[in-house]
Amino acid sequence: MVTQTERIYEPLSSRRPSTQKKSPDSGGLSQDLIDLRQKHTKYVLGVGPNLSQEESLRFVLAGNDEHFRTLSRLEIKPRSRYDKIKGGEADYLVNACSDARIPHLDSEEDRFVGIFIRVAGNIVGRVGTPAFDEMRDALKLVKNDGALIVEGHSCCGALKAHNDWRESGSHSTGNSSLDNLLAMVEGDSPTLNALHQRSRADVQFPSLRPSAAVIYDWEAGLAGGITIVSHHPSPIIEILEANWNHRHKVAFEDGAMAARLQNHRPHVIAIGTSTLPYSLATIMHTEQNEVFSTTGSEKGLDALDEASILYGIQHLGIRHIAFVAPSEKSTGNMFSKWERDLRAMTVNGEHVIATMLDSGELKISCLGYDLDSGKLEMK
Repeated sequence: MVTQTERIYEPLSSRRPSTQKKSPDSGGLSQDLIDLRQKHTKYVLGVGPNLSQEESLRFVLAGNDEHFRTLSRLEIKPRSRYDKIKGGEADYLVNACSDARIPHLDSEEDRFVGIFIRVAGNIVGRVGTPAFDEMRDALKLVKNDGALIVEGHSCCGALKAHNDWRESGSHSTGNSSLDNLLAMVEGDSPTLNALHQRSRADVQFPSLRPSAAVIYDWEAGLAGGITIVSHHPSPIIEILEANWNHRHKVAFEDGAMAARLQNHRPHVIAIGTSTLPYSLATIMHTEQNEVFSTTGSEKGLDALDEASILYGIQHLGIRHIAFVAPSEKSTGNMFSKWERDLRAMTVNGEHVIATMLDSGELKISCLGYDLDSGKLEMK
């Protein structure tokens, strides 16, 4: 007998979300999403295997169904938010670590529209780097009185790797992109690093006010919500802070959440564009510790993307990568560039990702985000 977690997942375009079996005690979540989340939680807690590549894709799509159903219930079309971003009217930009335990700072019903850039170590690139150009281009889409938020966290893998790298005196990881990322981490704590990155942003992008450095301190009780360690006065940031802390408190009312933050074991690397109308976490209806994220651009994947991706593959053992972008005519070409850049990545001169892709050890799923419905569809 084929179980629910073993059956082949049907293409999203061939099924109706309303026909999915719902659990009576789940608040309406599909049984498939519940089963996969439970299996992944066992992996996070170290008492079960990680999801297979096929299960990971099903998990992404089942979560997206919940996002689609929420948009339908609220009668919201993502295109209106997308048009606001493309028109330079985004309310804020978040530059956050790729860590899958970072809680997402948006929801479908938020009236503020945010842009989300994710990179290991919540790095703000130096002038002249591809990461700087990406941040500059994204900031052009934020309105003049909008906010820039640099988001760090305790238990940061990039920060730990930076400290180990500095103390070893080696200054080489075998990959120049990862070396550059570690060199741009500053300070020896999440707070100091976030403050340094925020200060760098203030210097490099002085026209944008206000900005803030935000810290999630999981080691201090694992339930404290966010702490804004430094910011320029801003009604936007004050409202966002209240919303974020409320969601964080609600999440921690379930004691299992604290346990999920003890280990960093996501099942997928999600690479998305900064022009997506919602964060990848909201689009995939994820909980913390499920999706490791980085931000790609139409020009391709830059050095900091490469560092984040290699960290996810080598240190976190992830074997599924999901490309996500708004469904437009250029999406397929952009995904081709991203795969090309992935295949070109080397460690100690070896094309490790290309080898893993060719052997089937690593899988790429190309997903277009429909701006009228909020559905993810295979490309």
